[in-house]
Amino acid sequence: MTCRRALPAALLLFLLTACGADGPRHAESTVPEWPLEEVVRIGSVDGEVALTQVGVVMLAPDGRILVAQPRDAAVRVFAPDGSPAGMIGRRGGGPGEFQFVSGLGFQGDTLWVSDSPSRRVSWFGPDGAFLDSREWATERWSMEAPARGAYLPTPPEVILPDGSGVTLTGRAIAMMTGGAPEAREPSLVRGSPIVRFDTTGTILDTLAWEQNRSGNTLLNFQGRPLVMRMPVNDGPLVAIARDGGGAVVAERTLPPGPEPGWVLRRLTSGRDTVFERRLPYTPVPLPGAYVTRLAEERAAAYSRGAPGLTAAQIEAAWRDADFVPETLPPVTGLVATQDGRIWVRREEPAAGEPARWEVFDAQGQAIGRLQLPAAQQVQAAAGDRLVVLEHDELDVPYLVVYRIQEG
Repeated sequence: MTCRRALPAALLLFLLTACGADGPRHAESTVPEWPLEEVVRIGSVDGEVALTQVGVVMLAPDGRILVAQPRDAAVRVFAPDGSPAGMIGRRGGGPGEFQFVSGLGFQGDTLWVSDSPSRRVSWFGPDGAFLDSREWATERWSMEAPARGAYLPTPPEVILPDGSGVTLTGRAIAMMTGGAPEAREPSLVRGSPIVRFDTTGTILDTLAWEQNRSGNTLLNFQGRPLVMRMPVNDGPLVAIARDGGGAVVAERTLPPGPEPGWVLRRLTSGRDTVFERRLPYTPVPLPGAYVTRLAEERAAAYSRGAPGLTAAQIEAAWRDADFVPETLPPVTGLVATQDGRIWVRREEPAAGEPARWEVFDAQGQAIGRLQLPAAQQVQAAAGDRLVVLEHDELDVPYLVVYRIQEG
């Protein structure tokens, strides 16, 4: 199924700069706006192009689109024009079969697929034929006192050129805070480390931590307490670089001072910093309507277990607990695609407005900016093609392929 639509040009000009410790700042006028042309849309309510849960999406060297379908325990393959081009794997425990597809990628023209329940990685040829498989996952891990935490063995999400793997581990709860993980003082932090490990599962180093900065407050509803999570999380975002370049971190907490900004950082093996850029940010006040919308969504989620709970009650609990920040987080999405580029979704747009995305190269230099419908999320990119995921009003998933017109 193919169609062509031009995405509208930018509606607003905005400031985008990037600088290193001693590097130059780039004015918005030097960062081009990238027009997009929609060329392929994949998905339907039913039929052979219908998608279920969408996992990792990759663009093959020959232009095919590979889509992990975790619940189906298979990888769907689509031709560059969006037409169905087969299936790799099926549910089972035998050679070339999966229980749950958790990751995939390419080593040259060879496809590898990881399966988290079986802790196994399988390799397939360009024609989809099964080649080999082996068990490969991180060792079972636990932290020593005074820290506390653990995670189960996890297969790779990215395989590096040296043969080691990188993965975001299963959720860990660690008693630590401040500084490097190995030197932190005891304090509760919920998160997961991104680790690099060898073929025996031995962890070689920790690249970054995905931390959930969150808080809870209790709302007394009809004589019983309900736990209300904070509505806006400004903790750091972390992404594994699909090009094998380590991990990317966006520090979103705005420091005090007259020149607030957020930090974009890329880390590689041994926690070496490839680059660190501090991006100036003009704080955007958090609209009251945005908080009300989040409260309405939360009330709807509680409708079965707490019928009668209103959005107004939830919003009041948040405000009483000082959980509503004055400004929007400067970044709401972070993706590091297989072409080495870093895609940053800026602050949450107003209702009905598109989302602003800024694009950086592998060295952290701003190279482009674009707008996407707020409901679309970047999944994959290579060359002049960009793949995003969206869900319709019935929550049916679609993949949309754009051609980037960089000029």
